[in-house]
Amino acid sequence: MDPRVQLAFQFASDIAKQLITLALGVLALSVTFVKDLLKNPTKSERKLLIISWFSYLVSILFGVGSLMALTGSLAPLHPQAPVTPVTEIGLNARIPAALQIILFAGATFAFVIVGTSSLGSLGGSRNGCQHVSAAHEPAMTTGPPPRAAGPPEASS
Repeated sequence: MDPRVQLAFQFASDIAKQLITLALGVLALSVTFVKDLLKNPTKSERKLLIISWFSYLVSILFGVGSLMALTGSLAPLHPQAPVTPVTEIGLNARIPAALQIILFAGATFAFVIVGTSSLGSLGGSRNGCQHVSAAHEPAMTTGPPPRAAGPPEASS
């Protein structure tokens, strides 16, 4: 096999494995800590999170399909089948790989939107937190009270 084609198969395999690993990691961590991060999610946040999780799962499935197609391209199913030289990665591996990448990117985009939306609502009262501005807090002083601004008093 041509070394460039061999390298292309290796790179395609590596990308699929890395995206599978990343998708599994994000999925596992987000499912584990969702209750801590989103205390009272809105309906749209919940919907986007479910879409994100589903997209990560389907991305993983397409990644596995892509790896299986790469393997099938290199090794025929039947040992007696005629071996044809492999000159490129076929559509049987390219289509699942492209779908894996698209779904992974979409899932990550949806997940980032959910995360930024929940971060933006942390300061509000939606999650049970009240934000108190420093302008509304009483001043803490340890010295004498400040003098009123104006001309200094003349001493007699």
